[in-house]
Amino acid sequence: MSLLSVQFIYRYWAVFDVEKLQFFKGRFALIWVLYCAFFGFQYSLSTYFFFTLDEVSTEYFLEEVLIRYHRNIQEFPATAMVAYDPVDGSVRWWNIMGILNLLTVVNTQYAVMIYCGWSMHMQMEDKIKNFSGMLRRHHRQFFKTLVLQITTPTVILFIPITLIIILPFFNLNVSIPSGVLLCSFTLYPAMDSICVMYAVSEYKRTAIRICRTIQKVWKEVQRRKREPSTLSTGPEVVAAQA
Repeated sequence: MSLLSVQFIYRYWAVFDVEKLQFFKGRFALIWVLYCAFFGFQYSLSTYFFFTLDEVSTEYFLEEVLIRYHRNIQEFPATAMVAYDPVDGSVRWWNIMGILNLLTVVNTQYAVMIYCGWSMHMQMEDKIKNFSGMLRRHHRQFFKTLVLQITTPTVILFIPITLIIILPFFNLNVSIPSGVLLCSFTLYPAMDSICVMYAVSEYKRTAIRICRTIQKVWKEVQRRKREPSTLSTGPEVVAAQA
């Protein structure tokens, strides 16, 4: 997610503040490595320290995990978010702090993306009006890509993540297939590439050419498999001549 927000920052500066692109070159590029590492460590350490299983969370999930997965939760590594004590209803502030921290990390990246995307939307036409026709077309295509790249992670990343994170606040007695939501995260890299190929005409034409080449090769392989062999064995040739 941090890499995604860095990508939006780069595109915003590439259009509206080219001089700042120097921060993506040479030793300055280390800034973005540290940026991603900071939020990555914050997310992982928060999960490790705030959501470690304790006696209350283990007891809370013991029966559910046994019913759903036929496993004892004490037998494998797990983390848990239990916002309220199931016995007396008191707030479990340790877990609450972890939930708030995760929300901060996720929504900080999303806020950067929305800011850059909205700013580009508001200023794009005025900025590119003096560009050549080809450059204007390229910038419009990349803006279209930007819109798709905001929509896609919103649907398959941020909404599922936020849903998983905030559900404990409502203290609902529900069981949802969280595994399906978690699996949706893996769709993003492929969807991101598809968005670029769809919006940028040069990439689209290249992708179409590659697909057509693969299709031709596949048809040729299938055609050769269907053709009968024209070669005869040695004994059959001798018999025919006799």
